[in-house]
Amino acid sequence: MLNHAFDRLERSFEQATRFSTDASHELKTPLTIMRGEIESALKSEVENPRIESLLDGLLIETQRFCHIVEKLLLLSRADVGALTLIKEVLDFSVICHELVEDAQILAEPKRVTTEFEISPDVKVLADESFLRRILLNLLDNAIKYNVEGGSLSISLTKSGALAVFRITNSGPGISKEHESRVFETLLSG
Repeated sequence: MLNHAFDRLERSFEQATRFSTDASHELKTPLTIMRGEIESALKSEVENPRIESLLDGLLIETQRFCHIVEKLLLLSRADVGALTLIKEVLDFSVICHELVEDAQILAEPKRVTTEFEISPDVKVLADESFLRRILLNLLDNAIKYNVEGGSLSISLTKSGALAVFRITNSGPGISKEHESRVFETLLSG
């Protein structure tokens, strides 16, 4: 009886994962076409500010939808163990300096000041695309959940063979009830 319930649960999980993967694939093509058409329309001579504003809004929403579909596809692949990581030795110091540049641009609207301390020549073995995605997600959250006029600090040091990356802000912190879900949010973005 219990085995039967587990089998049904596993089949349901597989069906949900397959649906998510199939839906993500099916949505990518029309979204790419929509984005291309909107970008093309924006490049044409649009002399009506109302139409241009409408197209800008549509482009932003389409890009947001594309991002959601990419995350669904990523999570589906991870769920079935089909996520392919291309690990290589990366200069984490260089990546962190680029992150600092992004931080300064993204923090400006909230008047958040940025500080950084990046040790040179810190190397890591990682998939560059996923590492950058996680770092940008951390950065985005550190700015989004900061206070207006607050501060943001990024540091990278070495501790023996380990790279130690820290990002902190002057925001209120993570509430106790959300602490257990931090990595869920981090990976799903």
